[in-house]
Amino acid sequence: MVMRLHVWDTPGHDRFDSLMWHHGTAQAAIVVYDITNQRTFEKAKMWVKTLQKSPRFRRRHIFIALAGNKADLVSRREVKYEDAQSYADDNNLDLFMEVSAQTGENVENLFLTALTELTDVKILHLSHNNLTELPTRANKLTNLTMLILNHNKLTQLPESVVELIHLICLYVDNNQLSSLPASMKRLKNLQELDLRNNKLKRICIEDISDLKRLTKLSVEGNPLTLEVIRSLLELRAKNPGRINIDVAGEH
Repeated sequence: MVMRLHVWDTPGHDRFDSLMWHHGTAQAAIVVYDITNQRTFEKAKMWVKTLQKSPRFRRRHIFIALAGNKADLVSRREVKYEDAQSYADDNNLDLFMEVSAQTGENVENLFLTALTELTDVKILHLSHNNLTELPTRANKLTNLTMLILNHNKLTQLPESVVELIHLICLYVDNNQLSSLPASMKRLKNLQELDLRNNKLKRICIEDISDLKRLTKLSVEGNPLTLEVIRSLLELRAKNPGRINIDVAGEH
């Protein structure tokens, strides 16, 4: 699936207001104001109101996030965090967050959270992002078939992943995983699972055995115990031709 992302940077000038009508096919909108400028907050409210009054918005819900920029300039703050949060709550906005375009604080989290609202996404590629956790709404991506999380800083695979029951491919290599969710066996459609180069010492063989459609499991580069390695080799031997298991230390 190809997703086209348009980010309009209109510095609050009235001549840009006509761009609002480009939201006809939008599934998400991030309305930004400057925490050091009260006028921009009032302008953001206008944009939110216009979005919510749109006939297109009434026909189908558009995810609306309110973002306060310049969070690195708190000493010059004119818009209180509490006031913006209260406005977002009172107007049923989907998300409120303060960010900093200067330092990058929360910017990635803002976009990832908005992205996970697009439930028709089938492939989500988040590699090389230094992620330490997944966006809280990731479990809403119910149609996801491929999740690519390699080369991040995940220490645990969130339980929300096992709710993505349509997953076919899950790539989590080159992270810092020390354990897997207890209910991995719920991923009944999983065919490929890449866990290379993590910190796994143990893997529940029963859970792997329950993944009847699994054809490829990669675990090399983990400090697995000899007991686990032996069990994985036995599992492969019992299922010749069905499952390919790359086991660390087998040579």
